[in-house]
Amino acid sequence: MQLRPGTQLTERLRKNYDLDTYFSPSEVETIQDNEYQIYTTPAKAKKLSTLEPVAAITRLVSKKGERKPSIFPQSPDFDWNEDHFGPLVIPFEGMKIRINEKNLALYGKAIRRFEWNDEVRIEEGKLWIEGKPVAEYTFKQDYYFMMGDNRHNSLDSRFWGFVPEDHVVGEALVTWLSLDYNRSFFSRIRWNRVFKAIR
Repeated sequence: MQLRPGTQLTERLRKNYDLDTYFSPSEVETIQDNEYQIYTTPAKAKKLSTLEPVAAITRLVSKKGERKPSIFPQSPDFDWNEDHFGPLVIPFEGMKIRINEKNLALYGKAIRRFEWNDEVRIEEGKLWIEGKPVAEYTFKQDYYFMMGDNRHNSLDSRFWGFVPEDHVVGEALVTWLSLDYNRSFFSRIRWNRVFKAIR
């Protein structure tokens, strides 16, 4: 969101134009003096663009093939970003893979850190377990791909990779609290979701 020259996103401006109904104040990143990155819906962005202090709204979407180094598996062999990710096969118990550089980029960290193997090392595109080179590997447990609930402002498996089943320590049963940051203070709680069973 770009504001008109000389305009900054102050508390007063937010109140005068009721900007908190368009985006959460906690999810605003200042790019430069009058430019801000916000997280909102396309419908709210369209309404926001009609407000007097707003000069422009530009949707930020990463292009397909535009590699982001922070995206799993952090390898130049994969031109993935948070908007264009995969395809990716999530390992499961009994899944067998051939060992090559691409598979090691995807699965090497899981094999090395979570598969209960002794003396694991990856060197020059090869996997070594207990001093012996391995041509194929069979996974010993299931893994999960964890996706955050705020797609563009969430650190999740797109950044840190697979979560082994033995690291999942609980199960969500109830929604304890649900807030809508785009509403005023007293109407922020989504009462229809509080203490509801998760199915």
